[in-house]
Amino acid sequence: MDKFIFLHVMKTGGTTLLKEFIRIYGRENILHETKYKQDKIKNVGLLRMSDKTLTSYFPSHKDYKIIHGHFFYEKYKHLRRPFFTFLRNPIERIISHYSTCNNIDFYEFCRISSNAMTQMTGGDLTKYEFIGITDKMEESLQKLENILGCSFKRKVMNKTKNKKVMTKNQIKYIKKYNQHDIKLYEKGLNLFAKMR
Repeated sequence: MDKFIFLHVMKTGGTTLLKEFIRIYGRENILHETKYKQDKIKNVGLLRMSDKTLTSYFPSHKDYKIIHGHFFYEKYKHLRRPFFTFLRNPIERIISHYSTCNNIDFYEFCRISSNAMTQMTGGDLTKYEFIGITDKMEESLQKLENILGCSFKRKVMNKTKNKKVMTKNQIKYIKKYNQHDIKLYEKGLNLFAKMR
């Protein structure tokens, strides 16, 4: 399989995979969606819900083997290509994402970034050809290698430094605002277990 779309949910390992896709397929064959919009005041990268309905029609999209980046499933579903994505334990993902942000209150961050995995993927994982699990990275890479017929280097990039430690109350708050993602992650784990 040499044509696919990789939906990169923030802090799930997509940057590492992008580097490998570039190495294997060549930069000229990859359409990389620019990073999610940066809020310069709060210095936090978040997808806006208004972006969900936007559809991109690149005149030359057929020239690219891979489309990769931060976007909503709806944006590229019209291309009818196989979709790949990675999911991560929602609590760990939120902590990692929040740890990269400055000048934003934790509770506000949780509210405005709630259920990001569900929103970005569209919530229906059966539409995905491959679902990797960041918490099972080695096994995920092996399964993805089998699908793509390639070999990935085992090098982690963009790992969050100085990851913040959360209190029990903060963990409860993360769970409160990410119930859909918690359920989605469980579904993802079940689907992943059935993949060869």
